[in-house]
Amino acid sequence: MPGPQASPSQSSTEAPRHLREAELYDEGRVWETSNRWNQRVAHVFLGSNTSLGEQRFHSLLSERARGRRVMDVGCGPGALSSELHAMGASSVYGFDVSRKEIERARADHGDLPGVTFAVHGAEEPIPGQFDLIAGRSVLHHFDFRTALPLIFERNLAPGGRMIFMEPMSHPLTLAFHRLVRSAHTRDEWPLTPSDIAWLQERFGARVVPINLLSFPAGVVSSLLLSSPDNLLMRCADRADRRLERRRHLAARGRQGIIIIDRPGEPHAHRPRFMEGPAGA
Repeated sequence: MPGPQASPSQSSTEAPRHLREAELYDEGRVWETSNRWNQRVAHVFLGSNTSLGEQRFHSLLSERARGRRVMDVGCGPGALSSELHAMGASSVYGFDVSRKEIERARADHGDLPGVTFAVHGAEEPIPGQFDLIAGRSVLHHFDFRTALPLIFERNLAPGGRMIFMEPMSHPLTLAFHRLVRSAHTRDEWPLTPSDIAWLQERFGARVVPINLLSFPAGVVSSLLLSSPDNLLMRCADRADRRLERRRHLAARGRQGIIIIDRPGEPHAHRPRFMEGPAGA
């Protein structure tokens, strides 16, 4: 089944993809269905490998946000924008195609100094340059192969960094998308191996997969065991820490952290958890 970049061409009377996504998520049914399924396998999200991925994502954001100009792509109700402000960002600009989500963001976080929100898509021109451009579970909602190069060239300051955490093509994720279509929009699809190869070729992106073996282990643990802190989950986490360096598995986690740097930063460094040779 094709990924989002290979989706069928829209007709002349059909709304653009990002607007279709906004309308369906504003209705709430897609998110509610997906959330109900997630609750059935809660150990996937409570396990140590997921916690490690969250810690890495927030550590990467924190080390680049302090005193910097930050863009939050597809900010939704503004939770990540608020976190970036708390990390010490000098300014945060969050945007989303959903007017409903931006209204929530403004109501909940609009009074934070230096934090602003706007309604528009990633494909539209965005004023200003930013030292950090971040997003969470957003690239798979729009044509990022068209939008991301424009944002990189126009909006990412020299020495700046992009950091995204995105759903990837784990076999269980692909099966879920095929079997439970009501939990996703028709345009929504996790990033594919070809997407990751494109990001690596176009930007020199680095990708850290999260939940390789700990995804199926978390499903089994949720069904059979009372706590996510168990031998099965600990073994799966240890295995995932070894497997994450194998480049051919970059797109096969449940999620992945994507890091894109723009040359020019005198203090650029490779995150410590990505040091060492890649596996075969």
